[in-house]
Amino acid sequence: MKNLRRKISFVLALALLVSAASLTACGKTPQTPETTGETDGSAPPTEKETEAPAPPETEPSVLESMTPSDGKKLRIAFIGDSITQGTGTPAERQDKEGYPGQLQALLGDGYVVGNFGKGSSYALAADDPYNTKRDRPELSYRNTKQYQESLAFHADIVVILLGCNDIRSLSCREACEHLRAALLSLAREYAALPTVQKVFIATHIRTTNAEPIIEFSDGAVQKIQRAAAEEGGFEVIDLFEMTREYFNVMMHYNADRVHPNKEQYGEIARAFYSFFTGTEFVPAVPAVSGTGVVWLGGGDGSGDGSSPQSPVDTLAKAVGLLRKSGGTVVLCGPCAVSYETHLPETEAPITITSLWEGTDYAQKGAKLSLSRHLNFYGDYTLEHLTIEAAAANPILSCRYHNVTFGEGIVCTLAPGVTTYPILNAGFNVGLGGVPAEDVSLHGTCSFTVRSGTWAYFRGGNRRSDPALRIGTTERDAKLKIEISGGTFVASSGSNLCAGTGMNSFEGECEILISGGVFAGNFCCVGRVGTNGTADKDPAVVTGTVRVTVTGGEFRGSIVAVQDSSAAFSGRVEIRAPEALKDKIRGNFAVIDLT
Repeated sequence: MKNLRRKISFVLALALLVSAASLTACGKTPQTPETTGETDGSAPPTEKETEAPAPPETEPSVLESMTPSDGKKLRIAFIGDSITQGTGTPAERQDKEGYPGQLQALLGDGYVVGNFGKGSSYALAADDPYNTKRDRPELSYRNTKQYQESLAFHADIVVILLGCNDIRSLSCREACEHLRAALLSLAREYAALPTVQKVFIATHIRTTNAEPIIEFSDGAVQKIQRAAAEEGGFEVIDLFEMTREYFNVMMHYNADRVHPNKEQYGEIARAFYSFFTGTEFVPAVPAVSGTGVVWLGGGDGSGDGSSPQSPVDTLAKAVGLLRKSGGTVVLCGPCAVSYETHLPETEAPITITSLWEGTDYAQKGAKLSLSRHLNFYGDYTLEHLTIEAAAANPILSCRYHNVTFGEGIVCTLAPGVTTYPILNAGFNVGLGGVPAEDVSLHGTCSFTVRSGTWAYFRGGNRRSDPALRIGTTERDAKLKIEISGGTFVASSGSNLCAGTGMNSFEGECEILISGGVFAGNFCCVGRVGTNGTADKDPAVVTGTVRVTVTGGEFRGSIVAVQDSSAAFSGRVEIRAPEALKDKIRGNFAVIDLT
């Protein structure tokens, strides 16, 4: 009986094996209760056996994916200007303290990093019609000794970081196209060299020097560099984005706000190291205030801003400490804005004042002395301050942020200076090649004046040359201007207060005037001015300006449109007291006198 049972079991087992084999041959697998979700009740389902997942495949880094052309060491050539050369560090140490030298130290002896930077060099051809440095042909990069040395370096990798010195040549859209073509031509030339395996175009770091440089180095020149790379099929190393937050603050700790120091070159070297090795780049984070109050004024530059005894020496440093959470800058001593200051970008509102906890430091000599322009990159309130014009017409540009010039502002003139500061709600445009969208109002913005003595205010952009890029207030954008105090002394010529600026206007502007003294005319729509590229960028005013006057002293007229330099098809409305009837002139769509 036992033998019979064994024979039956063997036959059943063999039948099961044959059945499984048949299913497998048909491309199927036998199902068991645990895979179908069914059981026969005779036994609990067993756990399904699973294979361990295969480890994820990782892309080799740039350096891992390449083999040295000489069979020994990968050779990396950096092509650039003074920032590649290492300007900002002592000349005798630039090879080691510039970013190529520091990258060499990070990579070690298995690689050779070549520094082929030439100070003041530019990418445009020496005879390019848009090149403002045609009198310095030896500085066109292809005419430099460093260019010849880079060709003889036998590089495996080439990184091009040029464009900063071309910025002042970017006077129009066509000039920008010429720079793109120059960068592309250079990249293709290096790519054709027999040893070169990869060519990269790197984006420029953020610099905070004069107006034309900051306008382009804060995104515009990087667009040109990316466009050149895209057209040629070259990869971009986005150094700008990798280091932007860092240089937003730390660039203000340099002597000229253009050239990094040793520590800052180290940040650039780390960024390149991360890119080439495929490791995560963790940017260094500049210090922030732990109290929300930073003291400013006087000192030798060594203060940390934690107290009146340890103040920081520049407004930019004070703002940098408050950039994340906002707070108050207390001006407790003299502070000079002696260079064209583009304050760090901020994420929360900041108040600048000399009145703190019952002490008025303005009475003790605290003042903000402006000999150059001051540009805001966030929302601010300035109040209870002495602001001195130390040069003719310094401009405070709000760049379409919410800025209030509040109570208690006293404006003074330094000896020999006869003109007060200018207030500008928009941008002080310095170059025609700046993309129009970069100098336009895209959303909502408020501009408020409650005290102070000013030359005039303009509710939009200001251009130093009528051929410069216009920009616009976009169709869905809204600018709100509130004037409840202050004195505007300009009374003749084109330097008059205006609700809109020297830009096109397609949106909405609301102007509320309840105080203030206007020595000259107030123009609801200001002069756009002529435009050197009018056929491609025509100036237009199609938006609506609504003016409500409930107070103030008008020694001149309230004018609808300053002149007919722009194509005007917009709408201007005014509501004002009956007493101002004889002051109102021009083509108003609505005049409501109460």
